[in-house]
Amino acid sequence: MMRRAPHLRRTWLFGEGVSAGMLNRLVLAADVRRFEPEATLAPPDTELLLIQSGAAVLEKPGGRTEPLNPGDHFGARALGGLAHHGSMVRFLETTQAYALPAEMAGALPIVRWKLIETYRRRYLDVH
Repeated sequence: MMRRAPHLRRTWLFGEGVSAGMLNRLVLAADVRRFEPEATLAPPDTELLLIQSGAAVLEKPGGRTEPLNPGDHFGARALGGLAHHGSMVRFLETTQAYALPAEMAGALPIVRWKLIETYRRRYLDVH
């Protein structure tokens, strides 16, 4: 199980300011999820999904979309607001993702800041 921690370290979300010990705790708390092509999922409230392999698209209210590739994340609504309502993730190919407890990931100040920044960019700073 410890072998997954380096995958987290290579992502924008966990690449800086998170200790090796905390990364290992996150890995131990994570589940690995597999999604088949064309499967859909509403961004979960209590989990943060981090794509390890594959590809998906985040379909946002109003018809806007955002590609999701390895290293990208979605979910953890509890750390944001309600602007994501109506969003869906559609998987374009077989995709593997780490499901991390949102509360645990969001307790890390640098990660929480990045999650809030992503939420604002995706849902609030729309032009």
